[in-house]
Amino acid sequence: MFAVRILNKHKIIHGFHEDVRVLEKYIANQLDKNRKKHKTLKENLFTRQKGVCSICFETIKEDEYRHIHHIFPISLGGSKSSIKNMALVHKECHIEHHSLNEE
Repeated sequence: MFAVRILNKHKIIHGFHEDVRVLEKYIANQLDKNRKKHKTLKENLFTRQKGVCSICFETIKEDEYRHIHHIFPISLGGSKSSIKNMALVHKECHIEHHSLNEE
């Protein structure tokens, strides 16, 4: 229903209609605009930390797999959703940090 209103209020569009391609392009452009407007949590942390891991202080490459580490543990009352309690770290650093703390 929403898609039909974008192109023409009173027009029914079938899957093979030429306007379907126009609609697909429109939706793809809107998703791309929203993607640029709203950064992910990891992108926000990456920007805030200037691309540096908060455990080893080495540069995190944008294509590397990254983990979000809770600075003050949730089990001890730390906030699960506050960005102030989160830090972006390398996957390996995160695993090592928690394995050292468990011993």
